[in-house]
Amino acid sequence: VNGGLLRKALRVATVNQKAVPILFGASLRNLGVQPLLDAIVDFLPSPLDRPPVTARTGDGVEKLIKPELGSASDPLPACALAFKVTHDHHRGLIVYLRVYRGTFRPGEVLINSSRSSATTTEAIKERPLRFFQLHAEDLIDISEAGPGAIVAAIGLKNTSTGDTLVHFHRSAQPPKQADRKALATIRMPGIETPPAVFFCTVEAESAKKQTDLDQALALLFKE
Repeated sequence: VNGGLLRKALRVATVNQKAVPILFGASLRNLGVQPLLDAIVDFLPSPLDRPPVTARTGDGVEKLIKPELGSASDPLPACALAFKVTHDHHRGLIVYLRVYRGTFRPGEVLINSSRSSATTTEAIKERPLRFFQLHAEDLIDISEAGPGAIVAAIGLKNTSTGDTLVHFHRSAQPPKQADRKALATIRMPGIETPPAVFFCTVEAESAKKQTDLDQALALLFKE
């Protein structure tokens, strides 16, 4: 069987969840690493192979999240999902984002729609200071992040794992003020946290350590 035809058939079966390719190797000895990377490209679905993500506004209206911006019939804002939050001793909070729609740039005002409500007048706003491209343990400065990008952001103070960030681009078709307020509450499918199976009590060893404990627990809660 021709190799190209076989790879194409495996990709179709994998994308349709009819088959799961299995590869063998040992990364410690650098065995099978390159075939694994090739298999990710050859077999796993790209965003173009999947249907648009369905999000919901604060009042429960479903919206399809498409990568493009600017259509008069599709005034949705740029959207990104915070799928992981960690704390770095030097950089502070690092929020890992997956951009689903539009373009995000450092310094722009973002709205945390997961913590905003259509019934309140004040939206929860964020302003990322820098965006980084992930390369193993290295963080490389980038000037913008487009659809499909996975980036690390610093400067976000009120964003937790599973939150949605939105941004209305000036170049896009501006929605009406009432629609804008509703669209600012749009939320991507979040990350479900499984029920706790272990419970314990944590106490500071002294009154002086109570503030440090409170800060550590607050950071842990964000993650």
